[in-house]
Amino acid sequence: MTAWSQKSTRLWRRGALFGAVVVLASVLGLMEGIERWGYDVMFHLRGPIQPKSPIIIVSIGEDSFDELNLQWPWPRALHGQFLDIVSQGKPAAIGFDIVFPEPSSRGRKDDQALAEAIGRAGNVVLAAAFAQTKGAHSIKHDLNAPIPIVREQAAASTAFSTTRNGVCRLEANASYSRL
Repeated sequence: MTAWSQKSTRLWRRGALFGAVVVLASVLGLMEGIERWGYDVMFHLRGPIQPKSPIIIVSIGEDSFDELNLQWPWPRALHGQFLDIVSQGKPAAIGFDIVFPEPSSRGRKDDQALAEAIGRAGNVVLAAAFAQTKGAHSIKHDLNAPIPIVREQAAASTAFSTTRNGVCRLEANASYSRL
């Protein structure tokens, strides 16, 4: 064997070993932090991009409670009325950052009113929430998704979490009903 072929064989073995280590680290989830850091750096270098259409955020705050003179949770039919009003403006999408994981305390008609409004809008994305329950010997992770009657009318439902530095990331186990 010539010196060149010995050197080539050594380089090939080192490369294969390095590749196997990277693949193993990726399969074990050890590369996730590095990948997220890389995405963060790329977004930082790219800078902000102006949206092609205006984004309007409607928030529920203390003024909302005072003006409507209602306590939380509000009737779901009221959320449905809000969706009907907003839909008249023909938005590209409507995101609802309120989780509806249990049936309404006001009865099935309340849930039905919201579901019908979501269906009429046709472009509503609903929130879901991650829950973590710590037991004596385990940690249970659950996804609190909207109740089926509401979720089935939505364009999508998704959950997200934020990192320690406040970066929001879409989670892989989000559920989509229809896109």
